[in-house]
Amino acid sequence: MSDNLVWYSLNDDLRVEEQPPVDLDGALAVARRYYANADKKWEMGEEALAATMFGIRRDPDTFIEICVNGSDSISYRFEMPRKPGTKKSFLGLISGVFQREVTLASWGELEEAIRDFYSLSPQSIRERLTRKA
Repeated sequence: MSDNLVWYSLNDDLRVEEQPPVDLDGALAVARRYYANADKKWEMGEEALAATMFGIRRDPDTFIEICVNGSDSISYRFEMPRKPGTKKSFLGLISGVFQREVTLASWGELEEAIRDFYSLSPQSIRERLTRKA
């Protein structure tokens, strides 16, 4: 469904840094890089987040955000407008957001979640996540 999607990372000051768009293989390479930091120890919390957290977005309102807490504990958050096609208000708020956070237990589950984000519609992902809840 999606060819190239923008991904983002955090710097050591916890500021979001947009990265060039990547295809599915590129996104999986990014995820492998972050997953490799799964069981490392960090002196500062900011360093840990910068080394273990990233996101991939289709547009400003539809994205996944991943934080590798450990090799068997990966926070995965999916967000999209509650009603697809909804415009933001003048305050920049969406009139309703669907958000779901789950803990993934392995590299295989993380890889599947990223593949789904590239191949399925946001609505299909939402339906899957709702059924699993």
